[in-house]
This record gives sequence, structure tokens and C-alpha cells, in this order.
Amino acid sequence: MALAFSGGKDSVYTAWLLSSQGFDLILFTIQPESDGSWIFHYPNSAYTWMQSEALGLPWIKRRSVVGEREELESLRGVVDEAIRIWDIGALASGVVYSWYQMRIFQLISDEFGLKLYTPLWGKDPLKLLLEEIESGMEIIVTSVAAEGLGEDWLGVKLDYDSIDKLRMLSLRYGLSPIGEGGEMETFVVDAPFFKYRIHIKRSRRVWRGVSGYLDIEEATLHPKLL
Repeated sequence: MALAFSGGKDSVYTAWLLSSQGFDLILFTIQPESDGSWIFHYPNSAYTWMQSEALGLPWIKRRSVVGEREELESLRGVVDEAIRIWDIGALASGVVYSWYQMRIFQLISDEFGLKLYTPLWGKDPLKLLLEEIESGMEIIVTSVAAEGLGEDWLGVKLDYDSIDKLRMLSLRYGLSPIGEGGEMETFVVDAPFFKYRIHIKRSRRVWRGVSGYLDIEEATLHPKLL
């Protein structure tokens, strides 16, 4: 099974859920050339190889020109490669409620005759956030683009307190507390099921008026003590 992998909370949690159910996973990351991507996660996608190492799973990375047609072609190319090299029979995604993303992955699955697995689909966003925190994942916010989410959110670790703040902001501004509409993106630096912890040594905030992202400039993998 090939899993679309952004390094954010939902794709990492999906990888853990599917691995726990006995599925053999291949992770793939498509890195868009800029933050204007239609389909894929942009901030810090270059570091998803570290999470694949931490998870102990094989990983494919490809770059893509930004544009709906171009990104779809990049997705087709990666899926075709996974079929040829690993003989996969299924595609997986951490999509929660975006019908746009669901239609894209269903389209690609149908084109290649693959089953589609979306274990997070339809989950209540706040309950899912709590599940992800309680799984032990250490999640940091790496991008915000919504009213109520300012520059001070960049680099924030998601915990019970920040989830409560997101709940209040959701009620006030109507933003998605899980960020699937692009309001927020994340990066997982550690989890109980990681073999390594990711240490961010240097980063910088990039802010553009009403939105921005945390640019990880240097990170290292640290083995965990047994």
C-alpha cells in the first residue's frame, strides 16, 4: 500500500494506524515548488525522509510544478512507480473531510485499479486532534493561513491547551480546528512509534501579512535510548 505522506499529523497518524493493522506501507511525498500547491503540503516536506527513517518505512520523493494538472500528473507518476517497483494494490491518504482531496485520490485509485484506504475520513476534527495528541505524537504548527491564527502560532506544540484555543477560534472565526482547508499545517517531530526523534536545530518564521510558515533550516535525527 502506498500512503501519501506530508509529514503532518494526519499522515503520520494514518501511517501508524495502517501499520498497526498489519499493512505493508510505502510512503511517498510530492514536494511542490512553492506554497501555492493545489493538492500537496508545502512547508518542510523536504524533511519527510527523517520521518520515514523514524517510522522504519520505505519512502519515495518527487518534486512537482505547482498547478492542478501538473500535480495530478506527478501523483500518477509516483503511483505508477510504486506499482511497478513494489507491486502495491492499494492507495492511502490521511484525508479527513476534504471532498476535493477525496475525489483526487479516488480518481487515481480508480485509474490504476487500486483500493483506497482513508481511515481518518469523517472523524470529528476535535476528537481526532485529541486522538493524535493522546497517541503521544509531538506535533508542531508549521503553517497558518486563517483569521485568528497569527505568527505566534508558528512553532507551537499542539497540546490540550492549544486544542482548546483552536476550538474557541473555530467557534469565533469558523476555521477548521484540524486545518484541512489550509488554515494550519503541522510537522511531527516525535512519537512513541518513532525509532528516532527529530531535533530542529535551526528554523525561521516567514510571515506575509496574514499568513506564514515555519521554515526548518536544519534538523537532525537522534536515536532513542532503549
